[in-house]
Amino acid sequence: MKLSNNEVTLTGFVGGDPKEKQTGNGKKFTRVSLATTEGRKNRETGEWSNTTTWHNLVGWGKVAESMAGLTKGAFVQVRGSIRNYEMPAKGNYPARQVTEILVNAFSKLDRHRRGEQVSEGAAA
Repeated sequence: MKLSNNEVTLTGFVGGDPKEKQTGNGKKFTRVSLATTEGRKNRETGEWSNTTTWHNLVGWGKVAESMAGLTKGAFVQVRGSIRNYEMPAKGNYPARQVTEILVNAFSKLDRHRRGEQVSEGAAA
């Protein structure tokens, strides 16, 4: 029986063109940002407001290759796990906590038909 689980599903818009990189030992990965927006109604005024949260996505292997084809503004659904780590201090910059979504699979969606799947990239 599985007692704990680290799974996340996000649906939102790609915030910029993906950045393809390579580790020192040749493993390829892709980084891209994703914006999700949550709407809330103010109980006192009755007005709606939106809050946007930015997520850092990282894909490896075949997922990285598929993610590299995304473009800014693409509407996608991402499945993966949350990963936290500390970046050590470097130069004049202090150490900082980093939160990323390690992407296992994603689907490019049709923004005009919100939720209809167009194509998919998944880990092999």
